[in-house]
Amino acid sequence: MGITEEFAAFVADTKFADLPPRVVGEAKLCLLDWLGVALGGSKEPLADILTKMFKAMPGEPQATVLGKGLKTSPLNAALANGAMSHALDFDDYLVDGLLHPSAPAWGAILPLGEWKTLSGKELLAAFVLGFEVEARIARVLGKPLIDTCFHPTATVGTFGAAAAAGKALGLTPQQLRHAIGMAGTQAAGLIESFGSMSKPLHAGKAAMNGLLAALLASGGFTASEQMLDSERGFARVLAKKDLGGIGEGLGKQYEIVNNVYKPYASCGATHPAIDAMLEVRRKYSLRASEVKEIRCIVCPIASHVAGKSQLTVGLEGKFSLQFCLAAALSYGELTADKFSDSEVRRADIVELMEKIRLVPNESFTSISDAEVVAVTRSGNEYRHVVHAAKGSPENPMTTEEMESKFLSLARLVLTGDKPRRVLDLVMRFDELDGRQVAELIGLCAGEPAV
Repeated sequence: MGITEEFAAFVADTKFADLPPRVVGEAKLCLLDWLGVALGGSKEPLADILTKMFKAMPGEPQATVLGKGLKTSPLNAALANGAMSHALDFDDYLVDGLLHPSAPAWGAILPLGEWKTLSGKELLAAFVLGFEVEARIARVLGKPLIDTCFHPTATVGTFGAAAAAGKALGLTPQQLRHAIGMAGTQAAGLIESFGSMSKPLHAGKAAMNGLLAALLASGGFTASEQMLDSERGFARVLAKKDLGGIGEGLGKQYEIVNNVYKPYASCGATHPAIDAMLEVRRKYSLRASEVKEIRCIVCPIASHVAGKSQLTVGLEGKFSLQFCLAAALSYGELTADKFSDSEVRRADIVELMEKIRLVPNESFTSISDAEVVAVTRSGNEYRHVVHAAKGSPENPMTTEEMESKFLSLARLVLTGDKPRRVLDLVMRFDELDGRQVAELIGLCAGEPAV
């Protein structure tokens, strides 16, 4: 049995009742975090552009564009919600896979669930299985894809969206093989787009394309049934890798327990270094005016994806270790509002960035690793090493921190007690029927733009 067939059988055969309680709990945390970052992302310019396009070319009002007070087709909603949830680069990620897993999968299935009136259990099962498919592929292909400048969220995320949507639609194993085939032939996205609106577009297109693949497969549309196995398939063409063996432990070991949630609205490869910089500042009372030089020691991948140094817009700051460290040292925190056009151009921030040197280190094998060494004008040297960023399973955010993050983002869009009501419904998501899921989505709809 090839991996395409193995994944299809696993997704088709696994039931909600088969999922361990910890896995279900993690899936609900993913939903809470994803809804928060999507609502926050609905305030970004890209959301207005997408909304304007949907109004000019309206689809059937079957699914909600979160935070925009608009209903459109499920495919349009998947595009918008997937893109908005990645717009702040505040969404969850997997260290080993270099993948943002929730944006493609939840982006695909929440509009589908609203359209088809699916229950919370049906959607949670679909999400977990889609997550498992994309995470296992990314665990092998993430680094090779990044090395060749492909974006794993854009490419591998499409498989997660297709598998999740296929499960939600109740596809047969053969239909799921076709959906996986269509996912692979649509997968695209280059890291040249990082720092622009097209980076979050990757997540939106992964959600939309995965949903499209599942919908077409449900109607009998065909594709290769060996997309993950063939010499001419996704893995070997894009990454020159064989995926044999990645199905080991399916249904017994779930990748979702390795998920990382972000305390900072920037590329995950910047987070260990930010943690280290903040600790140096706190422990030694270091101030920017005292700095002569800062060495930021990271794995080569981190400097590859987050090494931007000449910045013109705020989005680029999310992929600049130099900016993230300069802002963290200057402010003693790194809130989402710091990634603005004006901040990345501030004279004192730019001056401090010029004192920060990236040092790729082959002994650091993961984006979880970073060391910051600060040398002062008086000759003192302060250092701190991080091997697990805040938000990782080894250094988790608390329940209170997760809820606070959600509420701070949701309150940018939702009024009154709606954020608290959404939080309560998400934590009980496995108890919700289709009508209650629709109620939750309705609470997240926001107000129509004037």
